[in-house]
Amino acid sequence: MNGGWVFEHRWIVEQSIGRYLRSDEAIHHLNGMKDDNRLENLLIMDAKAHAVLSVRDHQASVNEKLQQLAEYQRRFGPLDPSDTFLHEFVRAWHMSSSADLDISRFPTLQRLMTERRTSRADES
Repeated sequence: MNGGWVFEHRWIVEQSIGRYLRSDEAIHHLNGMKDDNRLENLLIMDAKAHAVLSVRDHQASVNEKLQQLAEYQRRFGPLDPSDTFLHEFVRAWHMSSSADLDISRFPTLQRLMTERRTSRADES
């Protein structure tokens, strides 16, 4: 315990196994969603192995997001660096915990995407 607080996922596992986790133990979220602290989604791992897995998962997520961005640019054209859309997209992209960007969580991005599609449809 750190000064009276503990991460929820660690607390849930500790309650389940009836002891405190050791410093060389880490908790892995099986589905990659850090806010999904259901016991069936949590796995005790060696901390070093968890660090390796986390880096691998993060790199895979970044690669998938870059592929999605490339597909967007292929379909809708290059992004203008001064465009508000780009900044909102990148913000949403970085906040997303998985490769599938749920734009319903980002109303500004949703509005900008709709405006962009409408604008491009009007140009054709």
